Amino acid sequence: MDKTTIRPERDLYRHLMDVEKPGRYVGGEFGSEMPDASANIRVVICFPDLYEIGMSNLAVRILYQVLNAIDGVSCERVFAPAPDFESILRTKSIPLYSLESGTPLASFDIIGFSIGYELSATNVLNVLDCGGVPIHRNARLSHDPIILAGGPAVTNPAPFGAFFDAIYIGEIEGEAKTIFEKLVEVKKAGGSRDDLLTVMLSHDAIWSEGKNAAACRAVWSDFGILGAPPLLPMPSIRTAQDHGVVEIMRGCPTGCRFCHAGMFYRPFREKNPNILLADIEMLVEECGYREITISSLSTGDVSGVVPLVRKLNGLYKNRRISFSLPSLRVDSFTLPLLAEVSAVRKSGITFAVETPIAAWQQGLNKEVPIEKIVEIMLQAKNLGWRLAKFYFMLGLPVSGDADETEPIVDFLTTVQKKSGMRINVNVGTFVPKPHTPFQWSRQISEQQAFEKIHAIKNKFRGTKIQLKYNSPFSSTLEGIICRGSSKTASVIENAFRNGARMDAWEEYLNRGVWNQAIQDSDWDALSDAARERSIDENLPWDTVSLGVSKRYLARELERSIKCIRTKSCDETCNNLCGACARPNKVRRRSLELPEAIRQNDNNYRDGYEWYVDFSFGKEGRAIYLSHLNVMSLFERAFQRAAIAVLYTQGYNPKPRLEFASPLALGLSSEQEIARLYLSSCISERVFAENLNRVLHSGIEIIQAKITRRIEGEKKPKSLMSLYWGSEFIVSPTGQSELQILQSARNLLYEYRNTTELEDNISCDLADGSLKIRVRHQGKHTSIQNLLKEITPNVPWWYQWRVRRTYTFFAAENLDGYESKFS
Repeated sequence: MDKTTIRPERDLYRHLMDVEKPGRYVGGEFGSEMPDASANIRVVICFPDLYEIGMSNLAVRILYQVLNAIDGVSCERVFAPAPDFESILRTKSIPLYSLESGTPLASFDIIGFSIGYELSATNVLNVLDCGGVPIHRNARLSHDPIILAGGPAVTNPAPFGAFFDAIYIGEIEGEAKTIFEKLVEVKKAGGSRDDLLTVMLSHDAIWSEGKNAAACRAVWSDFGILGAPPLLPMPSIRTAQDHGVVEIMRGCPTGCRFCHAGMFYRPFREKNPNILLADIEMLVEECGYREITISSLSTGDVSGVVPLVRKLNGLYKNRRISFSLPSLRVDSFTLPLLAEVSAVRKSGITFAVETPIAAWQQGLNKEVPIEKIVEIMLQAKNLGWRLAKFYFMLGLPVSGDADETEPIVDFLTTVQKKSGMRINVNVGTFVPKPHTPFQWSRQISEQQAFEKIHAIKNKFRGTKIQLKYNSPFSSTLEGIICRGSSKTASVIENAFRNGARMDAWEEYLNRGVWNQAIQDSDWDALSDAARERSIDENLPWDTVSLGVSKRYLARELERSIKCIRTKSCDETCNNLCGACARPNKVRRRSLELPEAIRQNDNNYRDGYEWYVDFSFGKEGRAIYLSHLNVMSLFERAFQRAAIAVLYTQGYNPKPRLEFASPLALGLSSEQEIARLYLSSCISERVFAENLNRVLHSGIEIIQAKITRRIEGEKKPKSLMSLYWGSEFIVSPTGQSELQILQSARNLLYEYRNTTELEDNISCDLADGSLKIRVRHQGKHTSIQNLLKEITPNVPWWYQWRVRRTYTFFAAENLDGYESKFS
């Protein structure tokens, strides 16, 4: 196999069918960009987790667009392989590759990691190792890529210094163009890897092991003034957060003392309403989202959020576009806001209480009064909600040595009884994060956390309160990494070498491997990570400045001990933390809302109901997408193509779309048939052309037929009720031999005869393949079942490639069959 590029549908055809969700590894998404062959700097960015997690990450898609917009730079993507796919890569000696061009990672100039969680550390090493790149910074040679990292989880870069050549601290949008234009200039002049790295290290926001100057966080002062780029590519499989996300504010005015993100994104900046509406329209029109999350660390604190959401509902409700506001603090949560967010579809209602006692809440610098929660829940119940979620943390320093379990139980029991709603509660173990007022605090042990969790869980048995908890062991590992020194790198590497992968996933976390790595370290890693620090102690992360002074953090810790709140940040401030320095400052936006933008009313009816029957092909990379994935791709493509569809009624409106006998994974097709109901007529040519411009690679509309039905007339029969059967071409994956084909045909005829399906299955030899025509008679005549019969000893995809050539429907006289499209 040619290792310069990997084409997964060609080079990994058999093996992709052996892994879970093969769509993770094939690319071809709408909006993905094939690299510019003339680019001077080739970058591949990685969120070191599974595809469905990485493609939920806003930073990855923003960075992808920002870098690809710079002359001389091309940017591609890669994600961490799941263990099943990693095993195939290693067994077959195939390097991990980019999704766009299939280029092995070692062939890029720069590999950039966006790291949002400390427990992805071993994934980083695995991505490098699978990509043929040395994991140690000092082991890389002139031909190796530069390994760059950024993100909230590396603001203590010390544990990662042995692995990364450079770590960027802060927000990249405002600095990417300057940095990468310099890199392009150096590369054009014949600069070496060392020359490129020198340019990087000269930037104030770059940290590297051994660099003398501290890294200072970069802040994008133009956030909210400039619009976001299109959030492309669009995921091809369902992601963890399968909706559009628009930032309404970056940062948070509240200043919760446990919150690392609140410090990392200071000062808070609200988005201009005109820019916000343009960003939302981009998500709807260019991306095809119908569920939009209005995101910030505390959306309820945004100026004029209620009239804003009311305006959005007025603009988009008839288009079946819904909005959710997940980050709402209880003290900024209003009942009118609750009514607005439930207008189209009801998302979850969540309360991040953290700790139940009012004085402890004051120590965290937040207020979560139980009376306000009950009031909100009663109103939510009247609006149709039946379930609420709560979050608590154990081991917060505000509780001291006092028992936390009974107050949490009492709090939740009271709320449940007064509201009558079911409650799901998630309990986690507090991890003191760097650059926060609690960075000096101790972390409770795994055993202490387990005892508290089980004490709470036992109280809720047989009640309407269901408890889940995050693994205390995971929190222990998180503390070791996020509070560790450069010595922690050896623990991470030892765990990786012994098989640690996907440590943020409970099903993959290998406790034994990590415990052994900790025991093998030459210092007490557990005690060192968990211990309380003194205020004047030098901390491993002191080589990074987020702009918030250490003096301010110490003052906030003292106020926490005394349970004193600090006022929220605002444009005028008497409690200076150091983050506001021109041009970086708190920015609130005007409450004046713009005029309405274009509206479509998909409820409009002209006395007729239209529907379009269409055929489409499914080839290449698209064969690795499940039917549910294909349905989602079409739903968003209809939105992007501005096709006026009719929606189902009820809790979660969906386009009225149906398919005739959709194919399973791994099968290609020349003729899939589907039907879509429309609220207005569209020409068949425009329907096909508009959709083909916005569909996933490998899916193409071939023909379309529009039908008009007067309302009140008998509804047309469903496609599946009319489905007669299909014709398939089954070809050997290797060299075609007549003996193999004849043997397969004989096995098929034997099965046909023993199951009394003689009239329903035919099989002929044609051009080195089998042509199988099968009449639908339930699972006995499914193509997957027939393939198992002719391939008894191995999975069918090891021996055959299968393509559907025709989809047949019952003829009007019901004695024969016909193609929907002649």
